[in-house]
Amino acid sequence: LLLLVAIVWKSKDFLEYWSNRQNFRRRLLEEIINKIQKQEIKNFLEDELIREYFVRVFKFNAEVVFIEKLIYFHKFLNGEFTFNQIIKSYRYIKLKDGKLSINISIVDWVIDAFIYYILAFILFILCVFMLIVFNFVPWQYSFRGLLLLLTTVIILILSAFIRVQAIPCENAKKLQFKLKQFNSQQLDYHI
Repeated sequence: LLLLVAIVWKSKDFLEYWSNRQNFRRRLLEEIINKIQKQEIKNFLEDELIREYFVRVFKFNAEVVFIEKLIYFHKFLNGEFTFNQIIKSYRYIKLKDGKLSINISIVDWVIDAFIYYILAFILFILCVFMLIVFNFVPWQYSFRGLLLLLTTVIILILSAFIRVQAIPCENAKKLQFKLKQFNSQQLDYHI
């Protein structure tokens, strides 16, 4: 009990240290921005501060121009996708010639979607099979039955987790069509 209290007491200090460490760069940038007089340097530091906020809030690190394009694209979608859904599909979204583009290669699709689908489906079928076995074995109310049921639940959770890993690729595929509309609207707007 004493050891547990000591760990909790020390973890509070560690969490405070970690929080201060993570906020150090942001506070330093804010402090420097207020002292700098040259506008170019000030703009650069403000962009770095924006990036720092995006890293803290969304766990997303990108150039400010890219972030601005994503925000415009999110506004264009009018709530169809959340900003987090767009960010999770970030690895497929590129900025080329000042425009956003989504490129899902065959390798990306096979690795990021197809394998996840197959693996999740196999694990789900395994769970169904284990539940069927559980209903017909004579030891279903024993410790072995409990272990079988527990294993089934764990595999089912693992199957759901693996299936969720394919969502960014699915979202990117859905966003591809919307992004073409967005880019054509941007082109029409600039003409």
